Amino acid sequence: MEEVSGVSKFTNLVQSVDDTDLVRFINEVKIHNGSEDLSLIRKSYEFSKKKHEGQMRLSGDPYFSHCRETARILVSWQMDVNTISAGLLHDVLEDTPTTSEELSEDS
Repeated sequence: MEEVSGVSKFTNLVQSVDDTDLVRFINEVKIHNGSEDLSLIRKSYEFSKKKHEGQMRLSGDPYFSHCRETARILVSWQMDVNTISAGLLHDVLEDTPTTSEELSEDS
């Protein structure tokens, strides 16, 4: 299958995703980082979401919404994939029982 501007790689990335919010987020990232490998974004998104599962903000929103919005700001500033991934993960060590070793193993 011939790849046109990273489309087939992107299609494979989102076809296996059942989280529509993740698909929307990856679409936003794709606008500014079209040719980059977005698998790190997906992995960071899913890891952070899983680790913050059950945590709520004072507003009643899931805690992960803060991490996602931080990453969205980084996307709007046209930051690279590593920086966006850091935005998604920035509270995992501080606000969950996740260890730095566990985070390193999954990276």
